[in-house]
Amino acid sequence: MGINEHGQIVAVGILSPDAPIESLTQWPRAFATGEDCIDPEWPCGIPFILDTLVLETVLKGDVSNDSFVNNLDITPFIAALAAVDEAAFLLTFPEGSYAAADVDMSGQPNNLDITPFISLLAAAGGESAAVPEPSSIALLALALMVSRRDAKRR
Repeated sequence: MGINEHGQIVAVGILSPDAPIESLTQWPRAFATGEDCIDPEWPCGIPFILDTLVLETVLKGDVSNDSFVNNLDITPFIAALAAVDEAAFLLTFPEGSYAAADVDMSGQPNNLDITPFISLLAAAGGESAAVPEPSSIALLALALMVSRRDAKRR
């Protein structure tokens, strides 16, 4: 185990034989569980990288990536929810932060991030009068965009 030059934790580990290995990795079951471990001096199992950089640098809700959670984050937030993936989002907002739209930290921006995002905007509004509450029309547009994106995925 160690930390590479990018600040990522790099290690080798084995999965429990009861784990749904086929959905977690493409490594063979015997290799992933350490069943094939012959030499105890050599690390057994599968290599993995834990990227801690995103956890340290993302301000939840700051989708515009300007170090503030405010009304300038609404449009990129909607774009992140409507985007198929981070690459598609970055085509529209190259300086934006796709990870910041994942307010509930579930792994990717989705409908469940809308309410916590609005809460972040409201909390920021208490500190500064420059942050308006999103209007009903904006929320309706957001819901339509998200449902359209979900319909395309099916």
